[in-house]
Amino acid sequence: MIKNDYEQQKENWGENFILHYLCHSRGAADFYAATKEMDEEIRKKINVTTFGAAKFAPTDLYKKAVNIVNDRDIVPKFAQIFSVGQNVDVRYTGYSSGTPWSCLTDHLMACPGYDKALYDTCLEIIK
Repeated sequence: MIKNDYEQQKENWGENFILHYLCHSRGAADFYAATKEMDEEIRKKINVTTFGAAKFAPTDLYKKAVNIVNDRDIVPKFAQIFSVGQNVDVRYTGYSSGTPWSCLTDHLMACPGYDKALYDTCLEIIK
């Protein structure tokens, strides 16, 4: 799919395009696995933003990689373990629901921290 996106955009726009991907939780890990061995020519056309990633996107693998994390989301805590030694751009939202279950509920895309970050990310893409 990603290679097809790349080829279609290259056919339509030549070299003047960027592929934007937004990934949540395990989707970030799947995206990393699908792209880590991909040709650099393709990876350097990819901007990826992850939310609550199970595997952080390394900055040196893509044109741009940003990993957004709610402060008490437990899933990215594990991502940090698997990202030791990699260059990653992690940005905290500053959001926590403050409940005893926040380590789980703050992982949902529908929570205010990720909702606002998603909105801001989309605005940045369409600029």
